[in-house]
Amino acid sequence: MSEEHHELQLTDPNHESREPEQTGSPAATCNSSPVMESGRLPALAELSYTPGLPPPQKPGVASAVNLRSVLAAFRRRWFVVFAVGSVFSGIVGALTWTLVPTAPYTSFAEIRIKSVAERMLFKTAETDAKFNTYKQTQMRQIKSPFVLTAAIRKPEISKLSTLRDEPYPIEWLEANVNVSSPATEFIRISLSGKYPKDLHKIVSAIAESYLNEVVYADHEKRSDRMISLERINRDIEDRLRGKRTGLRQLAETLQTSDSHTLTLKQQLAHEFYRQLQQEYTRIRFELMRAEVKLASFNSKSPGPLDVGIRDSVIEMRIREQPEIARLNEEISKCKRLLEMTRQVVSGDENALLVNYRERLTGLEDDLVQASESLRPILATELEKIALNESTSDIAQLEETVKMLTSQQEALKTDLESQRVETKRIGVSSFELESLREEIRQVSSLGERVEDEIQKLQIEIQSPIRVSMHREAKVANEPDLSGQIRMTAMAGLGVFGLLATGIVLLEIHAYRISSAQDVVEGLGLKIIGSLPLMPGWMTSGKQPSHIRPGGKRDLMRSMWKESVDSTRTMILSDPGVQEKCSIILVASATSGEGKTTLCSHLAVSLARTGRRTLLIDMDLRRANVARIFDIDRTPGVCEILKGEAETNEAIQSTSSEGLFILPAGKINQIALNALAADGSKELFTEVREQFDIVIVDSAPLLGINDSLLIASYVDGALLAVRRDISQMGKVAAARERLSMLGIPVVGAVTTGIDATGDYKYGYGYGYGSSYFMQPELLKRG
Repeated sequence: MSEEHHELQLTDPNHESREPEQTGSPAATCNSSPVMESGRLPALAELSYTPGLPPPQKPGVASAVNLRSVLAAFRRRWFVVFAVGSVFSGIVGALTWTLVPTAPYTSFAEIRIKSVAERMLFKTAETDAKFNTYKQTQMRQIKSPFVLTAAIRKPEISKLSTLRDEPYPIEWLEANVNVSSPATEFIRISLSGKYPKDLHKIVSAIAESYLNEVVYADHEKRSDRMISLERINRDIEDRLRGKRTGLRQLAETLQTSDSHTLTLKQQLAHEFYRQLQQEYTRIRFELMRAEVKLASFNSKSPGPLDVGIRDSVIEMRIREQPEIARLNEEISKCKRLLEMTRQVVSGDENALLVNYRERLTGLEDDLVQASESLRPILATELEKIALNESTSDIAQLEETVKMLTSQQEALKTDLESQRVETKRIGVSSFELESLREEIRQVSSLGERVEDEIQKLQIEIQSPIRVSMHREAKVANEPDLSGQIRMTAMAGLGVFGLLATGIVLLEIHAYRISSAQDVVEGLGLKIIGSLPLMPGWMTSGKQPSHIRPGGKRDLMRSMWKESVDSTRTMILSDPGVQEKCSIILVASATSGEGKTTLCSHLAVSLARTGRRTLLIDMDLRRANVARIFDIDRTPGVCEILKGEAETNEAIQSTSSEGLFILPAGKINQIALNALAADGSKELFTEVREQFDIVIVDSAPLLGINDSLLIASYVDGALLAVRRDISQMGKVAAARERLSMLGIPVVGAVTTGIDATGDYKYGYGYGYGSSYFMQPELLKRG
């Protein structure tokens, strides 16, 4: 809040002794320039309507509806909310109780589901769902079509009057049967209706069908599972017998079933096959050498055949060399490793494959070089052998060739037979190991199946997890919980709607509830702020808990200080002493504290030693005469009608320096005279006789009286009361004054703390009659 607003509320408690020496003029209008650096306001004679503050803005819906506005609206209309809401919610609740169809009887049965399935000894391989999942599944199965169909399949159920008139009983039951969970391990099946015996039979049938079709059926599935496992176990035993028979036959063929013996036998077969190969190679070499010798004797010059025999012998001798045999063995081993690696890894660029390929290429190159280096040496040796044996007998050579040829053929036959036998032993050994592995796997599976069968045979005797906890009974008393719930919902709903509607209407009335609404919303300066008083001060009856001279005197002092603070702001300019100033105190509508403000402000101004006149121009609702306990006539109306002079109508009061001009007795003649500018002479006369004139005017909206005297006043004060004044109406009243050129000095608020330095915490909800009590005015 601005600094000038703080100045409006801060007053010196001892200012009364200095006030007769103070002179000044009323504060500037809300549309004039801001407070000058000296701290005083411009004189009323200098006021003119020059827009300086932004025009008042009516808040939109988004800005109007907030927590502060909702709380303020509820505070203003809480009694209406509870009164209207209680009446209408009671009516709607009564109608709901009477008209809404309800089910007066309810029958139910309860089923218990154990949170942990009981076991005798073992945990079988059956799948155990989580308890919540299992429970929800069971609750859903209770209302499943096959359970409900099984329930009404019985003639005594289908003929019940509750179901007989239903065209689709299954759908009706599915919609009306309620399955709930009153506790963790319990399920309740309930049905409401008019016939308690029918309800009892239907609920019992549904519970029985559920147990038979779902619970007991699941228990029977364990027996079916055990039968299936026994059948599987028999099949496994048959497979084992067949495989064991095959193993026995294969072992008889191999003459052993021991793995170590088979390995030795296979090694011996390989070794014998290798020896036969060596003997065959040796015999073949001897045969080729004998044939070379015989060919040499038969022909002195070697022909094509001789060259072929020689080359064959040389190749055979090369393969027999230890170095060549070693290289051939390493090449074979490297090829096997390369092939095995190619099956394991992917991609030809694998580092291991590249390494094996490079190693194989190197070994093949070494084999070629070694063979080429041995070839000339072996050729020379072969020629020497042929020359050394040139003297041998040709017949002996032919006999040797024939014998060696016969031995070669016999060895070839033995070699092929041994190769087949070696291969057979290897294949049989592999088959034997495969059969053994299959037998082990099947035996392991059979053991698991037998173990599960044994467990099931024991666990099938364990208690069933689901059981009947409470059977359905015939309901003896009606169940009104649904009817009560519907009635309460309807009543509370109507109460909430009405409360919301009343609060929203109150919010959109845009009533003033804070200084921010006046300053920012209306663009008005607050030149004074008056507190509200508690209700017990309105009636003048002091409660027993309020001590005399204590709290009551404090509140009176607070009110007096607030009025004096407003007076100080009006007298803050020395121009007031130069000539009489006429101040119009107005409000947008009635009930905003206008007359109260006029009365106390006039008393406060008179205490400063100035001749003060209070004119009651609220002709239609005159209250000033009653407040000061003076005669109502003659007054303004009589002056307007020409029935009395101004001096005759002005009355003195008990307050020194304060004079009252009452409203008089109003009639159409007086109103016509007011409309015909009859008040001009009145204001001319009072200007010459008094220092300050306070005019209590009629409300600015709806009545034209105040606007008819507008040209004779020097400025206007707007009375604004918290929770009574509306922003739109106050703004319209200010605009009316401004359009007529009437300077608006500012606003004097009631019940609004303009500074935030203290709070008016004495309560609300009362009228303004206390502030009009003559006793209070006399005491100042």
